[in-house]
Amino acid sequence: MQNYHEDERRTLTSIPYKDGELKVIITKEDCVLGNHYHKIKREEFTLIEGEAIITIDGTGTKMPCGEIFTIQPNQIHSFLISKDSILMCICSHTYNDKDDYR
Repeated sequence: MQNYHEDERRTLTSIPYKDGELKVIITKEDCVLGNHYHKIKREEFTLIEGEAIITIDGTGTKMPCGEIFTIQPNQIHSFLISKDSILMCICSHTYNDKDDYR
């Protein structure tokens, strides 16, 4: 079953995938997303369109479209992402608010 969430920054569509989920994020404005870590979930992010800087454990890197960035458990991660960007994520586990730490 597909889930959809929206706020002033972005839309997020989540689709079950294997034991986890596939997420597609489309930004509505320049914004910061994430700035958290997970103790269980592993994530693989790919910028499909637009511009973004991914910061992992304090180190920022420009995301070229199509390159995969893997976030391991306990890695703090955030995105400085431009309006109209599309970010895809494959997650090892489905969303669980008890595994989001800020």
